[in-house]
Amino acid sequence: MEKVVVDPGDGSAATVYDNNILKPFNEALSKLTPGATVNPLSASLTWQVAAKISDDNQLEEVVMSKVPYHSFAYDDDTNLVNFTNNLDNEYEIAKPHSHEKKLSSIN
Repeated sequence: MEKVVVDPGDGSAATVYDNNILKPFNEALSKLTPGATVNPLSASLTWQVAAKISDDNQLEEVVMSKVPYHSFAYDDDTNLVNFTNNLDNEYEIAKPHSHEKKLSSIN
């Protein structure tokens, strides 16, 4: 398995990466000095990352999940709440290879 996309339908989504897609990263991590700590982070504001890391600092699995846009809106700002909910809805209903999906996804 290289990539599995999970979309629970709540404006969030998750992509799981493992095996071959992680090979170049694990090769780089194998060059770390013993005792180094690996703490994968997402460089994106709208994606989170979690990883299973072996005792020898190798990535076994990486899960990236989309942060729902509405989580950035203040509850009291109705316009912003509506706008971000619409963004989440667009992301959720976008067809897999559509222009909209490419704009809103790393998949």
